Amino acid sequence: MCQANVYTPLILVRGEYMLYTNNCFQERRMKLTLSAFIIMLAICLQCDAGEIPITKYELQPALSASDVLPTSLVRSEYHRVLDDIDYDGFFIQFNIETDNGIETVKSRPLLKIRIHEAQAIAEVNNGLQRQSNLAKSSKENRPDAPDERTTDAGITRGVQGDSATHPQMKLIGGKKSRADKITEFSVSDTSDISSNLSDDYIFQAHKRAVAARLQLDVYSSNPTIQTLLDRLARELAQGRTTLGSSFTIERDPETRLGQGEIDAGIRRNLKDKTPADLRLHNEKILARLGVSADLQKRFLDHSVLTPRHKSFISAYINQLGDIKGLDSLFEAVLKVNNETEALSYEQLARLLAVYNEKVEALAKVELDGSTASANTMSGALVIMMPADIIYWSKDIEAIIEHTKAAYPGDQTRMELVVPGVMTDIALQAIEARGFKVRDRYLSRR
Repeated sequence: MCQANVYTPLILVRGEYMLYTNNCFQERRMKLTLSAFIIMLAICLQCDAGEIPITKYELQPALSASDVLPTSLVRSEYHRVLDDIDYDGFFIQFNIETDNGIETVKSRPLLKIRIHEAQAIAEVNNGLQRQSNLAKSSKENRPDAPDERTTDAGITRGVQGDSATHPQMKLIGGKKSRADKITEFSVSDTSDISSNLSDDYIFQAHKRAVAARLQLDVYSSNPTIQTLLDRLARELAQGRTTLGSSFTIERDPETRLGQGEIDAGIRRNLKDKTPADLRLHNEKILARLGVSADLQKRFLDHSVLTPRHKSFISAYINQLGDIKGLDSLFEAVLKVNNETEALSYEQLARLLAVYNEKVEALAKVELDGSTASANTMSGALVIMMPADIIYWSKDIEAIIEHTKAAYPGDQTRMELVVPGVMTDIALQAIEARGFKVRDRYLSRR
């Protein structure tokens, strides 16, 4: 039987000292300086093969955007993510550039949203320009005919006044801000059509339908997206459709949950239900899961979490079935202060749901901050962290060791699950402590 993480003698390879490690699964090697070689040799002479070696903490790794993102997210015809990145805890801070400027975005999930928004804005602008050119051409060929625009159904309707002109929408608006409480559609009056449509049930339904068509978040914190959705919803409300059948913009896919039906169902609810309807729907889910009435109310009343965040979190947790410790999860979610943190808990809920479905059913979960410690039905210990990047640091070591002590479970089966990337040194150190690592976990492969 092989022994995990047995350290073989240090070997001089091609003029460099290499430390070889061997375990049941793979062989690794690390390049060592002469001084590091001497230190490691002394350590190996003093410890047994089964002991965990001392591992030097890493500095923040000098990585670029292309090192941590797939090519599709780094660049497209609509955007470019600048190479320089920064770190804020376990989140990566990116700079995304479009034709309209540069925006700083914290966390990979928020970056994906902003990239999709940039694509949607560009595609809508292009479509509106094509429609404008078509209308002008038709007018020139038929000078006595009224202006017309083709609807989705192939029906033409007259265009009224200057509202046929659509200025280019920009990804980067003014200073971004959001109210303490999310209200239904904060409308910017950018057309000649009365803004009182914002309080109309039909207008709200049109706005949700447009957002669903473009796979945009109708509750987006991006003011430019809100302006775009308002304009298109007004067009629909006035019978002047501006979206043809070609306007279906896909989001970057992740690992499918429930063969894709779970996310599809959430998107249908966001399209068809008002915020009040969504609240009632999510309340029923939480009650069925046994979440206390007080905790339900505080979660559903939370001012930073939008109806979208609440719907995705509730739906994902619902997939866990009869699981202990849900109150600790929702108590942790209540501490979010911004959109990045809200998305991280949404991502954590998805990690739990995907693992529960794809690997093994979970029996219990406990949260410490944004780190979840779960036990499977067979007793295995699983740590889940919604991190963009993991490198070997004092904080990571503390999380690993504290969780092992607090939630022992089956010490022969321990896993660390993260959606982000992990450095080689962190991987080696964590595996040396008995953990199987699942990184880039939500990426579709």
